[in-house]
Amino acid sequence: MDEPTHNLDANAIEHFGFVLREKMERIIDQVFLITHEERLSDYITGSIYKMERDKELDGVTKIVVS
Repeated sequence: MDEPTHNLDANAIEHFGFVLREKMERIIDQVFLITHEERLSDYITGSIYKMERDKELDGVTKIVVS
């Protein structure tokens, strides 16, 4: 999923997080989620990889937390 929370308010993000944590694992084995929404990490039960890159220098993307 690429930026699924882009236009969601805080309540909708909370509901989406609940679905990720409680419902999705019943139907699929893994989710690859791309988001800038830090609050979603509270709902994730598996691995989280945070990445960053210096856009001004056209830098390489690096994993900073896993």
